[in-house]
Amino acid sequence: MKKLLKKTNGKKGLHILFFMLLNLSAFAQYDKIVAKDGSGDFTNVQAAIDAAPTARTTPYKIYVKAGKYVGQLSIPSTKPFIELIGESPANTILSYGDGLGGTTTFTINANDCMLMGLTLENTQGYLSDGPQSLAIKTNADRAVFYNCRFISGQDTVYHPGNGKLVYYKNCYIDGNTDFIYGSAIAVFDYCVIYGRDRVDGGSGGIVTASNTPQSQAYGQIFRDCIIPANNGVTVYSLGRPWQNDATTLDANRAGNKTVFLNTKMSTSVAPTGWSVWDAGTNTSVITYAEYKSVGFDGSPIDVSKRLSWSKQLSDAEAAPYYVNSNFFGSWNPYAVWADLPAGNNFTPVIALTNFRAKRTTSQASFLFNLAWPVSGVTYTLYRSTDNKASYAPLKSFTTNNDVTIANQFTDALPPVGSAYYYYIEASKGSEVNKSEVVTVDPAIPLNGDYRSKGSGIWANNITYSVVKASNVITGITVTGSPAGFDDANPPSIVISGGSGTGATATAVVSGGKVTAITVTNGGTGYTGNPTVAVAVNANYPSLPASIWEKFNSSNSTWENVPFGTSHSNANVTIKSGHTVTITALSSVNALVVEANAVLNATANSSLRFLSDIVNNGSIGTNTTDRISLTYSNTAAIASATISGTGTYLVSSLNTLAELQNATLTIDQNMNITNNVNALYGNSGNQDVNNITFIINAGKTVVAKALHSSGSTATAANYPKYGKYAYVINGTLDTSASTSTSAFIPYEATGSTDPTVSLTVNGALILGTGGLKAITTTSGTPEIGKVYLTIGDGGIVDATRATTFDTGNKFFVTNGSGVLKRVVGATDVKFPVGSAGSTVANPIILNNSGVAGNFSVSVKNILDVPVNKAINKQWTVNAETAGANLSVKTQWLSADNGTFNASDVSFSLISKTGTNAWASNTAVLGGSGTLASPYTASVSGITSFGTFSVMSGNSITLDLLSFNSDKRTLTVFPNPSINGKIMVNYPISLKGASLSISSYDGRILKQVSPVSESLQSAIDISDLAAGSYILIYQNGADKKTVKFLKL
Repeated sequence: MKKLLKKTNGKKGLHILFFMLLNLSAFAQYDKIVAKDGSGDFTNVQAAIDAAPTARTTPYKIYVKAGKYVGQLSIPSTKPFIELIGESPANTILSYGDGLGGTTTFTINANDCMLMGLTLENTQGYLSDGPQSLAIKTNADRAVFYNCRFISGQDTVYHPGNGKLVYYKNCYIDGNTDFIYGSAIAVFDYCVIYGRDRVDGGSGGIVTASNTPQSQAYGQIFRDCIIPANNGVTVYSLGRPWQNDATTLDANRAGNKTVFLNTKMSTSVAPTGWSVWDAGTNTSVITYAEYKSVGFDGSPIDVSKRLSWSKQLSDAEAAPYYVNSNFFGSWNPYAVWADLPAGNNFTPVIALTNFRAKRTTSQASFLFNLAWPVSGVTYTLYRSTDNKASYAPLKSFTTNNDVTIANQFTDALPPVGSAYYYYIEASKGSEVNKSEVVTVDPAIPLNGDYRSKGSGIWANNITYSVVKASNVITGITVTGSPAGFDDANPPSIVISGGSGTGATATAVVSGGKVTAITVTNGGTGYTGNPTVAVAVNANYPSLPASIWEKFNSSNSTWENVPFGTSHSNANVTIKSGHTVTITALSSVNALVVEANAVLNATANSSLRFLSDIVNNGSIGTNTTDRISLTYSNTAAIASATISGTGTYLVSSLNTLAELQNATLTIDQNMNITNNVNALYGNSGNQDVNNITFIINAGKTVVAKALHSSGSTATAANYPKYGKYAYVINGTLDTSASTSTSAFIPYEATGSTDPTVSLTVNGALILGTGGLKAITTTSGTPEIGKVYLTIGDGGIVDATRATTFDTGNKFFVTNGSGVLKRVVGATDVKFPVGSAGSTVANPIILNNSGVAGNFSVSVKNILDVPVNKAINKQWTVNAETAGANLSVKTQWLSADNGTFNASDVSFSLISKTGTNAWASNTAVLGGSGTLASPYTASVSGITSFGTFSVMSGNSITLDLLSFNSDKRTLTVFPNPSINGKIMVNYPISLKGASLSISSYDGRILKQVSPVSESLQSAIDISDLAAGSYILIYQNGADKKTVKFLKL
């Protein structure tokens, strides 16, 4: 000590001594300290437990400093009253997992133990949704958990032991299947119960699975807990009855008891609330009950769809659950454990949980949640692109509520051959919590991914269709078979399911494949479709080799998939050199077809995909049997991309009827026999359908039609109808098709604003079938709506179309976007309108000259303003010479601008290139009389460009083309009445000038004529009314002219 004091001044030495004593005082309350860095008595938790005394009757406190402690832990039955206290549940983590499942992180075998401020996790839950992997198991009596996190997938928290007591307070518990279960009396106060999104993307999960004995009055009791929302993938049942099923004898059948009292529940809880185990569940012995369940806004939730045998408790029925002595008896955990605070004065820490990367073939999603809701937390995603040498913040956001705990970020995938590393930081004020690092490497397969190891059929089994008559099987048609069977020794066929019995059949094998199945007995009672399978028996002990292998991330190996086992909604790669054939309806999550790989189909089979398709090989190589691609991701928000360098010959591209908010982006050239259709097109359509198809710039899709080939609205066939949008940034080519692309929102009373919208920023090329748009008219406003837009640079080419009917709808043209049609000696209507318009401003062309293609657009503003003109400008251009047009324009009174319909004369004014406006006398018409909508008609137009309509018999010079002596200087109009003059002058040389001076010689304005031009417009709106002199100086040539401004 003297040495220490000698090295410091007196004041500094006292400070150091003070903090040393303070630190010693803080840790003096603990019997032992565990610290990974060696600053405590032990470096691992089990060593501290092993050193604890036996047969204690008062708490033995072990303090665990922040850190991640990996290993299985247990408290032996001889060591009661152990109290483990973590520094913080966000940073003091007890972890275990072997990658296989079936393990338990922490087992308590001693009575009267308490854990607080700790996280207990089984890491199997990060890899997959199962199998059983416990974070905690309490085999003993009177266990207490305060401010702890329990993390896993299946069976996270297990409290076995009839009549034993377990108490959880202010804890966080998550999982996906039966993640709180057992027969003990378990009470949960103020806990967060979080049903996470399943790793496999499954839509269903179970919170509890009590197996309470029938003789036990209480089971699992949840008081004042919350069940927050996940990211919307998985919806949860509150519980299912373990050991109350068809296989359990009545003598052993559980009387399952689980009650939720004053619980805040999110939409992650299924409307039905609860589940049976199977058809053999006896619901009469179950107590599944709720009391005043509310949403996070405090309003009562709708329990009208709860299972009929579940209960909603009255005040009197709920009251006993708030009296601890009713189920704890004489045990009072607050009297035993001084560190267990009474009431609910709990301040949650920021604890990031379940951070994982979910990779598709196009992007990575980073899902995470807080354990306890905290408002005002800022989340920042950090990324390293240099192998963890440095990290930079990538994205960030701040929450504004204490309700939402589940969030996510997204990022594009790294280039093939490289990897990115990520972590998330959550902060509020001085409190910061950082996640572990996750890796995104496109070269690493995901757990459960499939890849081909040879050529064959997708199903990895025989595929077939069954024919029935009067519930008797009359035929089985084989649609596909793997190779490898023995021609001389056909396999046995087993028929099961379908609610029938007695059917038998034999197989016919030819060329190593099952080519036919002969029904020998049709059986009876087959109201459903039976399963037909190849049997393994003594006569046929082995089956053909599988064409698939599956990735196991726990040991990083590809494992053979047994014959007969087919993947469903997995990520699938077809390796180079392999040809895989779909022979029946199949499904996939993401699909990769490598270069020189082929995916084909028989009988026009359909492939449903949930995520991205990357095709660098061939999807479809024959012209007869083509694959139908159906996007089928029904998540609340979904997106997928079709990309790659390969080729397509597919029959159609559409969506499943149950889709909600989904976007499909096509970033690859495709050849489609039939339609590109965001609408499924049957009675399964949903009001919630909100689907967008995008064709990226530079990509061409060849198809039969867009959206639908129908021509009428048929409400009876489509009782529900959502919103469907098509954005063509590339090219959609239907030029070879005779089918009509029909944009028809099928009218159905009760539908919510059904719409179809088309935006063409690239090119839509129509065939002879053309286009038809029908907007339903019943109801106010219209029940169905159609929106047609041509973006800047876009083109709708209808030059081949014999059908082109937009009804009362029109194409809104923007910028240089145009509608193109062929115009001959009959009237051709261009149904166009300007941006923001709700009514069309069509133009009708009739060509008495050489027939040809014309492009038309319209906008709200004139390139060069015109006095007494309407606020519409049409642009008309011809592809071939020799046309002679009659032109008829249409507009509303709201578009009149300075136009005066009461004038005695009218003109269709036109301007070609950079020339000035020219005037053509027009005939003004209207809706039966001279009224809105107005029309202006002119014949004999042989030059094309921009057009508008003007009233009156005069036009200001800057708007009128005229000829004058090219050797003189002239001004028009003179006097000027609108602040502008047009000046004609001899051809100008470089350095020529135009000046305006006052009569006293002061130069007021000077402009430079365009070199080698003959005409300039000058704005004189800034000059006061009066007389002026215009001076033209062109080398040695100087000319002047007087003019007057009114």
